Amino acid sequence: MVERPYKIPSGSLLTVCTTSDFFIEGADIMRLHAWDFIHERYDCLFHTVTKRPERIKQSLPDIWFDGWNNVVISVTVENEEQAWRRIPVLLDSS
Repeated sequence: MVERPYKIPSGSLLTVCTTSDFFIEGADIMRLHAWDFIHERYDCLFHTVTKRPERIKQSLPDIWFDGWNNVVISVTVENEEQAWRRIPVLLDSS
């Protein structure tokens, strides 16, 4: 791995797509580049929030395996109806 000087210090918490959704279809190409950077910066913690749990599994990088220790993915629910729809998707994703 090539050592690069970064402005973001090691140990930083970075929120990803705070005004969008990392797993939205329109971000498929951008997400490939983002995964490369996230994997390279294993020394930082990346957190993203989504309303699309059904797209998480198909949107993970090929080298995800059992997950990366520097990534936290949260799923939000805006009401009980959406909770009943999203929770089974999360339970089935393991």
